[in-house]
Amino acid sequence: MAAIDRKDYDGAVAALLRIRQAVSNAEQQVQFATLADEVRIKLLEAAPTQPKAAEALTVVRRITGGR
Repeated sequence: MAAIDRKDYDGAVAALLRIRQAVSNAEQQVQFATLADEVRIKLLEAAPTQPKAAEALTVVRRITGGR
């Protein structure tokens, strides 16, 4: 979330990918899904005025299966 606050959208996506790869149980999957939802909301808010946020949102949607 700090990366998004800094408008480092590529960094935020990279961090989300690292976290997803580290998920090893159901509880962590729930936590990842919650985090991914929060990231998606922030990117949705930024996307209309920040082209990089819109690109990052597309990647996050792919990562999370379009949820």
